[in-house]
Amino acid sequence: MKIINALLSCPSDVFSNFSNEINEAIDDVNFYIEKLIDTHIAVKHYSSSSYSQVGKPAQDHLDDTLIIDSDVCLAFYYHRLGTATRNYKSGTDEEIHLMRNAGKHVSLFRIYDSKDDKESEPDLDEYFKGVSSFSMYRTIIGREKIFTEVRTDILNYLVSSFSVDVVQIANSFEAVDFLKATIGYESKKAEIIGLINGINEFTQRKNEFDRITKKSLDDAKKNEAIQKLIDNQDYKKLAEVTGALKNFGRTPVSLSELFDDSSKEYLFKFSNENGIELQENFLSFHGETIYKSTLPFVSTNPDIENSPIKEKIEKLEKLSDLLKNYYSWQNYLRKYNDLIFVPLSISNNTTTHQEAVNVKVHIKSSEYISPILLLPDAAEAAEMFSIGLDAFFNPFIRYAGCEEYRYPPFPQEVQTVFFDSMFTDYKATIDNWFRVMFDCEVERISDEVVLTVHFSNINAEEKHCFPTYLILRNTVESIYYEISGSDLPRKHNGKIDFHR
Repeated sequence: MKIINALLSCPSDVFSNFSNEINEAIDDVNFYIEKLIDTHIAVKHYSSSSYSQVGKPAQDHLDDTLIIDSDVCLAFYYHRLGTATRNYKSGTDEEIHLMRNAGKHVSLFRIYDSKDDKESEPDLDEYFKGVSSFSMYRTIIGREKIFTEVRTDILNYLVSSFSVDVVQIANSFEAVDFLKATIGYESKKAEIIGLINGINEFTQRKNEFDRITKKSLDDAKKNEAIQKLIDNQDYKKLAEVTGALKNFGRTPVSLSELFDDSSKEYLFKFSNENGIELQENFLSFHGETIYKSTLPFVSTNPDIENSPIKEKIEKLEKLSDLLKNYYSWQNYLRKYNDLIFVPLSISNNTTTHQEAVNVKVHIKSSEYISPILLLPDAAEAAEMFSIGLDAFFNPFIRYAGCEEYRYPPFPQEVQTVFFDSMFTDYKATIDNWFRVMFDCEVERISDEVVLTVHFSNINAEEKHCFPTYLILRNTVESIYYEISGSDLPRKHNGKIDFHR
């Protein structure tokens, strides 16, 4: 709910005589606007909204605690002007001037008991003669009129203040953390650790089995009778003939074909980063020969169906792919270090349909990051494609209550031909989609970047997301914006501060 902080500024005679009527008028306005426009007026008054502080003049202290936090001022005079302050005719006069100087709305009222009320101090009459030369104020005659006059004035202010505004859908958040969650980065890490542990366990079992087998063979060779039988039979020649027939059309596979140098580099890097020890012979076939086919039109994948190390081969192949994927994403995410995502929308607070609205966002050049610099490489692009680009950059997916930005149609997927088959070129496709999604007008002026975003057909009380998250450095303190539209009476300027 939107909160409008209203400073109730008045000398003590107003508060002691008419505070109930004033508060009743504000409560009545709240009864309707809370339901209709999700807005609440909160009254600020020194009696309830300030705190004690030693070492400052009282009025300076009130200015610090009330003026800064107030959006509008409701100022009243009755019979007294009030006590003069250091620079102004009274505390109420100072609050009126400070609020106006800050560009904030002030509603000024003068209350009389009746048309014949002559109780006012002379300096108060002089004050209003001066005020009337540069400002309008509302006269209230009779206690019974306070409720109606104050209520009407507040409603007129609210109606005149209806506009289209830029709002944050939620607080900004770290880009890297968000993207890691989107791609399941920690799950990738856990899967790699599981594979390494599985290969370690298999390697340990195989090493022990190989040790026992070797010992058995060595013990058998020591038996002279068995060795003599072996020497007298031409087993070697028979094995050569049998092996040649068996391996026709096949060639041995080297470990580097399954687990190349980059995979080895990533393996050792990952193990060091996560404190994982690798078994001796982790990267080996344990003396086994693995084959693949050399025949045309036959799969060149390793033939491991009957291999005693089938389990390990499968895990090594998968580990190689996962390590490359993991470090490919890690390298890509470095682009997002020290960046934040800011989910923005425009809110049509008017009571009319807005056919066209233009928003210009002003950002320091040093704080702005062009999304085109963040284009992914082929490996990340394939995963972005499968997850969906909206999950990465469209705030509508994350936050309910806002209409999705109406993109022009995304280009068709880019296709490539390989051996008479059509395949999607994921990188080229994502590159094209990036440029559509981030198709804002970008203008560089001196030391700032100006983004212009066009919106169309926004119904009353609707919120529409910006095309994507705004991507900024996490050192950003504030951004400015200006809004214009075909059905807006005037341009509207605003500011978004980042408190991190």
